[in-house]
Amino acid sequence: MKADLNGMGNMFASINDYEEYKRVSDILKENISLVGLLDAAKNTCQDNDAAWIYPFYVAGDDIFFAVSVTNLFKGIDVCRQMVITINNALIKKNEDNKTKIKNKSDIKKLSMGIGVSITFNREPIRYYLEAVNDQLDKAKNAVCPETLQEFLQTTIAINNQTFFDVDYDEINNKIEAINKDLNSNPIWRSFKNDIKDFQSLNSDKEMREQICSTSFLYSLLEKLSSIKICDKDVSENNDKISLEKELEYINILLYSLRLKHLDNSNIRNKELLFKSRIIKQLYVVLNKDEDKKKIKKKYKKANKKIYKDTIVLNDNSKHRLETYIQLLILLTDPRYNLNSIEHSSEDSEKSQIENAHKFLLKETINYLYEKLYNYDSNLLNIFINKDDPKNNNSSDIYFKRLNIEKSMFFKLRDTDKVSIEKAAELIKLKNQVCQNKDSNVTKENKKNTSSHMCFDEDKFKKAAKNSWNSTFIDSLMLLYQYNEMNIKLNGIFKEEEK
Repeated sequence: MKADLNGMGNMFASINDYEEYKRVSDILKENISLVGLLDAAKNTCQDNDAAWIYPFYVAGDDIFFAVSVTNLFKGIDVCRQMVITINNALIKKNEDNKTKIKNKSDIKKLSMGIGVSITFNREPIRYYLEAVNDQLDKAKNAVCPETLQEFLQTTIAINNQTFFDVDYDEINNKIEAINKDLNSNPIWRSFKNDIKDFQSLNSDKEMREQICSTSFLYSLLEKLSSIKICDKDVSENNDKISLEKELEYINILLYSLRLKHLDNSNIRNKELLFKSRIIKQLYVVLNKDEDKKKIKKKYKKANKKIYKDTIVLNDNSKHRLETYIQLLILLTDPRYNLNSIEHSSEDSEKSQIENAHKFLLKETINYLYEKLYNYDSNLLNIFINKDDPKNNNSSDIYFKRLNIEKSMFFKLRDTDKVSIEKAAELIKLKNQVCQNKDSNVTKENKKNTSSHMCFDEDKFKKAAKNSWNSTFIDSLMLLYQYNEMNIKLNGIFKEEEK
C-alpha cells in the first residue's frame, strides 16, 4: 500500500503567513511519521498485539507499507485514520490560535489517495513500488463527483478500479440538517402542494362542507389573531402569565383541529392531512438534547444529532401560522381559478398519513402535557399521569387519568358558578376516591394497572387554589380528547393493516 495526501500543494500555496505555514508543517511532520502510523494502527486494531503492518518508509506526505491480504481492510483503515487525525488537528489548531483562517468551513479538508497492489512476496521491493505507484496514480487522478467532494476521505485504487471512500457520518448529519431546515421553515414546494390539495378538497361539496369550508378558516383566523402572545419566545419563558397566554392560543387552535370524522373512512384521512398541515406551521425540528434557548441558532455539525419535531410558539411561528391560513383562503378563492398548480410531492400516501398522525396527535399530546406540567405539575398529576408501559398490554394507552367526560369539563370550566368544592363533588361522581390517605397517592395510582386513577380530593382542593381556571381546564379537556383520538386512530390503522 502506498498513499499520499491530496491537495497539499494548493493548501500550502494559499498560506501567506509564516506562522500558519509552520503550524501546518508541524502537524504533518507529527502525523506522517512512523509514530503517526503506529498510533493510527493502534486506533484501528486495538485488540491486536501481534505485528501486522510492515512500513517501508513514512515521510513528507508519503506513506508506504505492506500488510498481508488478511489485513487489507485494516491497512486501508489505518490510512483513513491518519487523514482524519490530520484534518482534526488542523481544525483544532486553527480554533485554538484563531489565525487568518477564521472558521472550520474555510479550511479545505485534505483527502488521501491510496494505491493497493496485491502480489506474492518473492520479488525485490522496487517491483512492488512500481506496481503500487501505478495504482496510486489512478487513485489520485480519479475525479470525485462534486456533490461528494466535501465528504471525501480517501480514494482507493486496487486492480485498476478506483473507489471513493466518503464519510457517511458527515453525509447523514448533512441530510439530517437539511431535513431539519426543510421541516422548520416555510418551503414553497410544500406550500404549492397544500394549495393544490386544498383546491381538490374544495371542489368536492361533501369535503368542503365537512372539513375545510372557508367559513371554518375565517373563524379560526379571527380567533387566533385576537390573541396576543408575549414578544419573547414563550418556550424560553416559563412565567405563568406567558404560559397561560400560550395555552389560551393553543386551546383555540386545537379545539378547531379536532378530528370529527374518524368513523367515516371516506373523509378520515383527508381531514387528518388537512388539519395536520395547519398545525405543522408551528413546528420546528430540534436536537433532543438541545437547550430550547438555542432554537434560533444555526445548525452546527457534530458527530451525531437526534432530532425531534416540536411545537414552538413565538411571534414568528404565530405569524407563519396565521399567514398560512390567510393565503389558503386567498389562493383557493374560485374567482382566481389557480388551476395550473402541479402537485410534486414524492412522499407516498402512507408516509403522508403517518406524518400527519404524528404532527396532529402524537407530538401535540406530548407538547400539551409538557406545557400543563410546566404550568402546574401538582394540579396536572391529580388528573393525568404518563403511564408506565409495563402496566398495560396496549401501546394505545398513553396516560392514566381520572374519568371525566366532555360534558363535565364544560361544567367545570365555568369557575364563577362552580367552586373548587363543587368541582370536587362533581369529579367524585365518576371516580373512585383514593382511600389510603397516609400513602403516596402517586405511587398508588402507578401500581394501578387500569388506565384510570383514583381521585385525591384533599390534594385537589389544595392545588386548585393556584391554577384552577378556564384556560387550564380547556387544555386538560383537549389533552383528554386528543389522547382519545390518538387511541382510536391507532386502533383503526391496526385493523386496516389486518
